[in-house]
Amino acid sequence: MIKDLVLAAWFGTNVSLDAYLIALAIPLFVTTVIAGSFNSALVPTYISVRHSNRDEAARLLASITMLAAIILAMTSAVLLLAGPFLVRVFAAKCGPEELRIIQDLFPYMLPIVLANGMSVLLGGILNANDRFALPAITPALASLVPLSAYALPPEYRSIKYIAIATIAGYVAETVVLCASVVKQGVLAPSFAGTSNATSAVLRAYAPMFAGMLVSCASPVIDQFMASRLGEGAVATLSFAGKVPSFVMALCAGAVGAAVLPFFSRLAADSDWDGIRAAVRVWAALIIVATIPVVVLCELIAPTLIRLLFERGAFGPHDTAATVPVFRAFLPQIPFYVLGILGCRLLSALQHNRLLMLFAAFNVVVNFVTDFAFMRMFGLPGIALSTSLVYLVSAVLVFTAVSVVRAKSARTSTVAS
Repeated sequence: MIKDLVLAAWFGTNVSLDAYLIALAIPLFVTTVIAGSFNSALVPTYISVRHSNRDEAARLLASITMLAAIILAMTSAVLLLAGPFLVRVFAAKCGPEELRIIQDLFPYMLPIVLANGMSVLLGGILNANDRFALPAITPALASLVPLSAYALPPEYRSIKYIAIATIAGYVAETVVLCASVVKQGVLAPSFAGTSNATSAVLRAYAPMFAGMLVSCASPVIDQFMASRLGEGAVATLSFAGKVPSFVMALCAGAVGAAVLPFFSRLAADSDWDGIRAAVRVWAALIIVATIPVVVLCELIAPTLIRLLFERGAFGPHDTAATVPVFRAFLPQIPFYVLGILGCRLLSALQHNRLLMLFAAFNVVVNFVTDFAFMRMFGLPGIALSTSLVYLVSAVLVFTAVSVVRAKSARTSTVAS
């Protein structure tokens, strides 16, 4: 959040910041899909295996970590080769200057694929071993390192320096987490070959990957649609989403990291009463924590945006353009966090194929409502579409949770 406030003061909503955000979007999309899918597939199986054989669990982690590193490195190479084509497609409606900056920045961003992907995976491993503090803190490095530009004279604070510093932050995060995982002794730095557990993770990974691929396409679709509304639209959309993203990161990040290992242990023990009670408690806490925030932010939106962003290159005109988009983003907060809770439970119950189907449906809803609402409301319509998509997603996920939990409980009772 601090980094975004500083970037707003330095660059406002001009083409340089638009180009930086577009060039960063593709690497972050790729890492979220690959590494996020590995975590959701790995943690339930890892906890189940660790329940009976810790040595086998350590070998499982070594194998999956090596496979993930190879996949991420190969993906970076493919993106480097396909970069010119991807940029032309994604930034087709950008102006000549903005397109040139995107093409210059894109190769610099590609190391983020490996660095951030490994950080996500290593953080998930630490969470599965009840180590939550370090994975929660280290992502700040990716934002804090670019702020080293403060030490430079204003004329040298270029968007290319910010891009390089962003990469350095992600690399620093990976190094810190890797050292911690090795120190904990849960992961040996070697490839341990394949096993039945490894095969189980890879089988679970396939539908999770497909689901994450289409699910994470929604923010990319939003940016693509915004790029068609003129220069500065992508940056305005980004700034408008910062406060909702901040709140969702606090809530969904904490909830998602905490409940996946917890639900996985309950699922391994077939503790359906415990699962039901936990879901009710977490859902109530999410609603109580998020709805007052949404109402308050809706009421003070102009003042909040002005206080946060209006300085330097970000002027009153930018504030006026950002406020309606910000208000349209806010309703997504409780639905997004509730959806994360339900998704983590379905992952713990190893019903990842359902998540894949829901994600595909959500992308279709997002694309259709983006196009329709953008024509009716302009840039705020894209934000409103996002809120609607997360409402639909939460309803689908919790309907599935109720059906799966009831079916699993009946099966467990019959087996007993």
